[in-house]
Amino acid sequence: MGAIHSVNSVVMASLQPAAVGGVCQIIIKISKKGYELVKTTSGYKWVRTQASRAGQSVSNAARSGAQAVGNAARGAWDAVTGFFSRGGSIWGDLSRAADFGFKTYRDMRDAIAGTGLHAHHIIEKRLLDVVIDITVAVTKAEHQIFTNLWRNEIAYGLGTHSKATVWEAAQVVYKHHPIILDQVRLSLGF
Repeated sequence: MGAIHSVNSVVMASLQPAAVGGVCQIIIKISKKGYELVKTTSGYKWVRTQASRAGQSVSNAARSGAQAVGNAARGAWDAVTGFFSRGGSIWGDLSRAADFGFKTYRDMRDAIAGTGLHAHHIIEKRLLDVVIDITVAVTKAEHQIFTNLWRNEIAYGLGTHSKATVWEAAQVVYKHHPIILDQVRLSLGF
């Protein structure tokens, strides 16, 4: 989480991926002022916090300062995540992943039972000495694409690999699926 400072206000910025609908939000929180600026794929929106709704007011000066911060955040958002502003999704082009999020293999298997979907381990079991049991719901065709991408990056029959090697390969495999790539990074401890 980065910090952005403005005149008369200290704000915090955080990127918050949401599993429902594949919408990514950047939230700017204005300390002690009672408003949050929420950026969604459809634009920016000011939202009063619970404390503000309970009767705390926000001065025009604080609001103006917050709008200046919002403009700065908009530039940062577009620079860092231009992918989303072009209509992309944190789930990339995966058809049903957002419906189920990340789950262990057993939980995913139960959740997708009868749907025809597959539970794809985001880090193939063959790659590390320890299995990282995190899966995402994919169609048969999507599953085959990921299998082929992993195979192209790290050939079969070479044993297990270092976390650094797996991370380098994952950046290629999931380059169009930022939320999966981020989950791989966290799972590998990077």
